[in-house]
Amino acid sequence: MIEGVSYLGLFGHLASGAEVKGVGVADVNIAGSGSYVGGLMGSNGGTVTNCYCIGTVIGQDYIGGLVGSNGRGGSITTSYSTGAVSGKDYVGWLVGEGGAMYCYSTGAVDGNDCVGGLVGRNWYGTVTHCYSSGSVSGTGWGVGGLVGAGSALHSVWDTETSGLLASAGGVGLTTLEMMDPNMLGLNGFANDPNWVLDAGRDYPRLAWQGTPGGIIPEPIIDWLEGQGTPDRPYRVDLANQLILLGKAPPCGTSILFSVLISTWTPTSLGERSSTGPSSHQPQSFVSRGGLGRLFCHRHSLHRCI
Repeated sequence: MIEGVSYLGLFGHLASGAEVKGVGVADVNIAGSGSYVGGLMGSNGGTVTNCYCIGTVIGQDYIGGLVGSNGRGGSITTSYSTGAVSGKDYVGWLVGEGGAMYCYSTGAVDGNDCVGGLVGRNWYGTVTHCYSSGSVSGTGWGVGGLVGAGSALHSVWDTETSGLLASAGGVGLTTLEMMDPNMLGLNGFANDPNWVLDAGRDYPRLAWQGTPGGIIPEPIIDWLEGQGTPDRPYRVDLANQLILLGKAPPCGTSILFSVLISTWTPTSLGERSSTGPSSHQPQSFVSRGGLGRLFCHRHSLHRCI
């Protein structure tokens, strides 16, 4: 067990230009009464790659299962953490504050403000191609299934295990959807050599872990008519299609949709009203990779950023 005040971990602080690669720590038990506490390191200004942490981390502010704070010059890629993390503000099961790429986290995290399943707060880094599947609880503001405050791209979290339907970034999926190659592919995990998936049995795992599974294939959009091109835009004419698009925002280049607006009601999502289609003509709009959600209202369609 490691006890102290601040800058606690296997490494207290990793300086700019330094690198930690292929390091794993298990049965971790770290308790700090101050800030910058992480299972692997308290703060990072260097490069962390192919690392993991399993255990318990406790502190006050900037607390992470792997890294307490990932600084502006720091990089965390293809790494994961699992266990339990507890703190006050800026608490995440992978990173308390900062970015991460191609990472995941599981376990339980709790705190007050800016608490996230993966990252507590990400105001200056990049969170992309990541996921979280643990439970998340917070008593203050900025509590999210994936990110408490900030943003994330091409990333997902498990809404069932986290107990949260909201996050400052990412897309919320059910547990089954988190193991579905089509849903993961639609959210940016397709043809990525960093990930493998044992479909229907497990969450995605990092390729270097050597777990069963294969690379996630390109998604098949067979639940929409069209090809997503200007000449043949995808046709959206049912509310449940909009709901699915909200869970699987198209990634990459802009994709065109032709929308047939029906008289849907909040109590009959997925079905057309008995009154049939409205007099409105189909409308075209552009959905740019994961920047917004789609919401259907009676006689109208709004795209919210």
